[in-house]
Amino acid sequence: MPAESLVVGNAEAVLAAAATVILVLAGVNVWLVARVSRLSRSFRRLATGSNGENLEQLLHAHLDRVVAAVERADEVSNACQRLDERMTGCVQHVGMLRFDAFDDVGGHLSFALALLDDAGNGIVLSSLHGRQETRMYAKPIRGGKPEVPLTVEEAQAMRQAGFEAAPSRLVRSDR
Repeated sequence: MPAESLVVGNAEAVLAAAATVILVLAGVNVWLVARVSRLSRSFRRLATGSNGENLEQLLHAHLDRVVAAVERADEVSNACQRLDERMTGCVQHVGMLRFDAFDDVGGHLSFALALLDDAGNGIVLSSLHGRQETRMYAKPIRGGKPEVPLTVEEAQAMRQAGFEAAPSRLVRSDR
């Protein structure tokens, strides 16, 4: 057999080649063991939290906090929605006009005050200040429309509150 004779005849070369391969493989093995050791240390540092917890415990705790935060955000969102619904019935639009109701009284002591919710429901308060007396009137407003005639000043207060209202013509009867 020629292959056997080739190996037997060159036994020193074959042994040297085999020794070289073994040394190279041993070197690669040492390098791989060192690399695995470094990766293992890195993983242990990564897998251990600041207070000794492992990565799985940290992830579960973080997930619990995320779930709690989402639940709290939903609660806050629902509370905001309820407040928005309640706010529509609250006074949100205000308009005020001060004026002199009579020629003999100055200082703009009379006023018209419009207090309306978002749907235009509310009242217009008027105070007419004179030398001898002060009179106060409250006029209901529904859907942005007065239920009784408004004075020019009351209509201006409604406009300041963001609702258009024309003053009614007040006609005196001479009966």
